[in-house]
Amino acid sequence: MREIFENVPEELVSKTATYDQKVPITSILDAVEKFGAVVITKDDSYMGIVDQRSISKRGSLRLEDRFASGKFAKKVPVVTSTTSISEAIDYFYHFATKALPYMKGNSVSGVINRDSMLKVVLSMHLLSKSKVGDIMSTPLIAIDSEASVTQAQNALGQHQVNRLAVLSGGKLMGILTHRNIVKYTPELKGSESRRTYPVREKAEVTVGQICSRNPRTIESDATVDDAIRQLVGQNISSLIATRSGKAIGVITVRDIFETIIQGGGKKAREKILISGLGEDGEEFRTEISDSLSKMAERINKFGNVDVSYISLNVKPVKTRGYELKARVGLEKGGTIYTSVSGFTLDRTLKALEDTIYRIIKSEKEVIVTSTREADSTYDREEE
Repeated sequence: MREIFENVPEELVSKTATYDQKVPITSILDAVEKFGAVVITKDDSYMGIVDQRSISKRGSLRLEDRFASGKFAKKVPVVTSTTSISEAIDYFYHFATKALPYMKGNSVSGVINRDSMLKVVLSMHLLSKSKVGDIMSTPLIAIDSEASVTQAQNALGQHQVNRLAVLSGGKLMGILTHRNIVKYTPELKGSESRRTYPVREKAEVTVGQICSRNPRTIESDATVDDAIRQLVGQNISSLIATRSGKAIGVITVRDIFETIIQGGGKKAREKILISGLGEDGEEFRTEISDSLSKMAERINKFGNVDVSYISLNVKPVKTRGYELKARVGLEKGGTIYTSVSGFTLDRTLKALEDTIYRIIKSEKEVIVTSTREADSTYDREEE
């Protein structure tokens, strides 16, 4: 894997559009759709990028000309001629972005698209021996097709995920992402041609009306290389993982990058990775690591479940104390993802551990949030 530490080749750089932070958000939507992400500048200096996810998370369903692009920009690291492939993968993973600006000299000359980095992963055969089921995220978070867009947004926020499987009568119907919500945006003053749907209150519009139908799927025993080929070929960020035709999880670009960061599919047993503590929180690193290790030991006593790694991100939040996001890699069963918020770090960590423990112990593969089947679940099938 020596090649992963080589510098990112400049031929991966592709063109994108650049806008001043004062330009109205409504004026750059076509470019965001075309390039996936655009660069935002302030006083001719790099400020950040805008993509569909940043618009969905920071905006509303009523974008207007008075909203400046700079308010939707997110600051992500720049890639230079000295950035390694490994570092770029790490940036894509931690900042959940579709593109990284490429800085040449004192200005941004283009971007490194996420698909280009996936092609690099494929060409290096970094995950050729891994199966989809080894790295997919579970449980699958789903929503009923009759739920409203407002309920979908609440579910995305509650579960801290970027996509929801859409079920109709218990069967997979589609997938809902931030991109669907942005494309639904009905207002855009003075631009009737953009209106895909009539102007209606978002509480009246159902998920089934705006979701992407017939989502791409892949069997859990397929190779990760096969998954990457589909992701790049279809220009999508996720695939629904199935077993015998039943949706059981999701494999995302983030799962792929995380697996590489963890060691290319050869993860050290019970490896604890903690990020986001900052200087004020470093004194708690050992205590948190010990607590997570004890949780892993507790889970391993189930007999058929072995924890291979735990990745924890700690984010201080002014309004509610702390937000903890954890991903738990299992030797068999993919990756468990969950997020918990609380006012004190110790209690929030305890709540997070209890949540992880319950998810794994209950062996649920699908959690459904809807108007009719709120918080219902589907059990894992016996191996």
